[in-house]
Amino acid sequence: MKQGTLMESNNSVKVVVKEVYLEKGNITLIAGGRSLRLRKFQEDLVRVLGRENNIRCIGLEAPTGSGKTFALLAPLISNILFDTDFQGAVGLYPTKPLVNDQFISIRNTLDWLGRRVYELKGEDGYEVAVKYHMDLKVIDEEAKKSRSISIKVGLVRLTKEVLNKLEEKMKEVKSRITLLDLLRNTLLDADYLITIAVPEYPYLMLSSLYRSVPDAQKLL
Repeated sequence: MKQGTLMESNNSVKVVVKEVYLEKGNITLIAGGRSLRLRKFQEDLVRVLGRENNIRCIGLEAPTGSGKTFALLAPLISNILFDTDFQGAVGLYPTKPLVNDQFISIRNTLDWLGRRVYELKGEDGYEVAVKYHMDLKVIDEEAKKSRSISIKVGLVRLTKEVLNKLEEKMKEVKSRITLLDLLRNTLLDADYLITIAVPEYPYLMLSSLYRSVPDAQKLL
């Protein structure tokens, strides 16, 4: 992969390109006869999650196109290899166009790994929820072990339209519930759920749905 830098001088434009090398790891995914080897930083993330099952927030810094979006699957791979019990991941991106781009990116990866069994389109004509069936085999060369699993994976693009659906569902909620479980109950049920959103949407849910701290805690 190449990373470019644009510089302007004396009414001319010069593009300086330097190579960015990403080391391969020792974990491989196999699905439908195709294989995908994780990059080293993705593997490191999987192993950290395998040791620390109580992690809730993760920050990644890596070059564009290096595979940060794919890291949303790291908790799932940790579940397969290390018997952790992560229920899903929430990816937050600063703008709606970037959310849409990242949704397409992870959707294409999931299309490659499994087959669609359900999809829901929004008012804009694009998917807001997709459910997959996957038969995955994970090989850990470092630990010299492999494990296979059949699993349902869901992908949700959190839009204002989806928020409205969640608001209606929340009227039926009588106890604490997480965002991922609320999405499962409202849009699709999946063993592992990935949600893509802009940061303000979860906060909008709290401010529009709840009038007190105890009520807000139902979602947290």
